[in-house]
Amino acid sequence: MSIENLLEILDYLSRITVGFRKDLTAFLGEEVTLIKNDLLYRIGVHIDSACFLSSGFIVGKDKNGKVVRFYGPGSIITDLASFFEGIVSSIELFAVTECKIFYLERTRYRILEEKYSESLKLKDKIIFQEKEIDVKRAEMLRQKPRERFLHFVKDYPFFTQLPNRLCASFTNNTEADYSRFKAEYLRNM
Repeated sequence: MSIENLLEILDYLSRITVGFRKDLTAFLGEEVTLIKNDLLYRIGVHIDSACFLSSGFIVGKDKNGKVVRFYGPGSIITDLASFFEGIVSSIELFAVTECKIFYLERTRYRILEEKYSESLKLKDKIIFQEKEIDVKRAEMLRQKPRERFLHFVKDYPFFTQLPNRLCASFTNNTEADYSRFKAEYLRNM
């Protein structure tokens, strides 16, 4: 995925102007490579950037070490409360594979926000999408173990590319149960 893909995603969320496209492209700069296990954001610090994930997978853990987020190519990644409201981060984000990302610094986002009205619309849409992830995960966690797995597979079709232990944590299954469900699912495909 490229910056052009990001612009298409943003335009889908809320129409963006030519000026916004041009400025955002200039602000993103060069693509950065993260290697497996690189830490993107740490809990307890102020997050001063957002990222666009062009390839690879990022995982988010809460303060208890529980997996609460998976991000794949095309995702916009940050701790929203920290980035937008300036509070300390409540999530640790790290690469589970080699990743390629583009960074947008908060100071540059503020320039876009002051200059372009679509910035606020995009912010609202991105926050809404993150809240939807929380709601879907909460619904999933109320189900029985096998149903949690099936719910996860539906929402995260790239699950086979992720470590079982992280997926088990996200679905609140034991690693043994998760691995068994996964093997049965893949056998019956």
